[in-house]
Amino acid sequence: MITFARSFMVTCFLLFAFFLQTEAGTTRLLTDLPTTPPPVGTTVPDQHRLWVHGDYTVLASGISKQPVRLAQNLTPIVVSELRKMMIMAWIMNEPVPISHGDAPKYKNAVVISVFHTLKVPMPRSKGKFYDTFESNGEYLEDFIVAPLRKIGYEVPNPIIDTDVTVEKLIEVFKKSWGVVYINSHGELLENGDYIIATGEMIPVPEKLKKREDRNTFIENYLEKRRASLPENFRPYVIPGWIGEVSNGQVPFISIRAGFFRQVGADFSSSLVFINGCESANRDYLRRAINPRSFVGWRHEIDERLAADALEPFWSCLTKTTRSDREAMDYTLNYLFDVKKYEQFMAQHPGVISEDGREVREAVYYDPRNLLVYRRNKDKSEDYLTMKQRSMLRVIRDYAARRRGGSAEHQDMPGLIETLRKCINKNDYPEGVCHDALNLGMTRVQDWEKRKDDLTQLDEVKGELCGYGGGVARFTLIEQ
Repeated sequence: MITFARSFMVTCFLLFAFFLQTEAGTTRLLTDLPTTPPPVGTTVPDQHRLWVHGDYTVLASGISKQPVRLAQNLTPIVVSELRKMMIMAWIMNEPVPISHGDAPKYKNAVVISVFHTLKVPMPRSKGKFYDTFESNGEYLEDFIVAPLRKIGYEVPNPIIDTDVTVEKLIEVFKKSWGVVYINSHGELLENGDYIIATGEMIPVPEKLKKREDRNTFIENYLEKRRASLPENFRPYVIPGWIGEVSNGQVPFISIRAGFFRQVGADFSSSLVFINGCESANRDYLRRAINPRSFVGWRHEIDERLAADALEPFWSCLTKTTRSDREAMDYTLNYLFDVKKYEQFMAQHPGVISEDGREVREAVYYDPRNLLVYRRNKDKSEDYLTMKQRSMLRVIRDYAARRRGGSAEHQDMPGLIETLRKCINKNDYPEGVCHDALNLGMTRVQDWEKRKDDLTQLDEVKGELCGYGGGVARFTLIEQ
């Protein structure tokens, strides 16, 4: 069964920090911030940060070399807006790429949304319809098409609704695409196979009330449709079901994962985002497509989550030096800190069964289900740690904003080597080491513990500069 998921006020501050430090030296997440505004006259350290001082949150201007004092109280509303601006500011700095990312060979993209505006009738509901993807916030032009065109990708108009037929998919994937986005209802089968619904509803006559009669009609309809297709595609066309079992389901022509093995497209350098329930739960679909970067979801998801993930993911990935992994991580933080998804999860408490298949509603709203797999890797990419976010932010900031204005290395590999020396010496002087390491890491004298810092720095180097002269990351625009 294909499960149908249910459905600045502050303008003068630019914040470039993702981490906060208490007076005791421990870092805190954005969601840990107190909402009590700081008092008038609070002394603020000279950093682009929010600092936690006792029970107060204060804003650092980062403009003056000397500590400044707040001239007036910040209201709780402003403090809340500052949280949003911190996460939005992460994608503002744009350094010139030093090394080249592993970008797609093909500078084009295809955008497919099967139920974008297609209204699916609810059986036995007296004229009611399920929500469309667009009604839940999937704005294809604004969130996907425009950002990709801005960086030079050729993007035809999206293929939506009933235009998404098996024949159309065969035609589309005769050619290769650098970016593929498909949003549809999908189902993970017990054998690990995955099916994706097309926009072709099977027209079962209402007069057929018995299940046996309906099933017979569906099978006969499918046989005729299969016969109209090229022979190699016929085994991969099956029925899929939209809707809840209790309310009755609507059958649609669907394709199995093996369909993508039959098409002529080369996905080896492509990013493929299958924005459907459980699309990344097993490897069957991912291996059938075998792209350079595969993006999908671990569990069933609410359609609002599927739509809300689009803006942060594509706005991040279409900027220089941003990898697929960093776009995934940015999306996670955006959804939690800006869209407040922890509130949705709290309103829909639930658990996941031990086998990972029985899901309660809380999982439908969990951004942590978004996964990125890189080619030839069985494990999905990890989300970034707080330390890694700090290093990425500062390295990018120094490379973009301070080029020529400091005696320190201004290329990203050089900045990384500077950080490596600081970790080895356990010394974080003012400058890039202080900004990237002193507040994002805990000083430890034990060399064995500091090895973890170096390991995390190596991962950051991989995301920004590649490993050992080779390419580790996937980007869209740096080739």
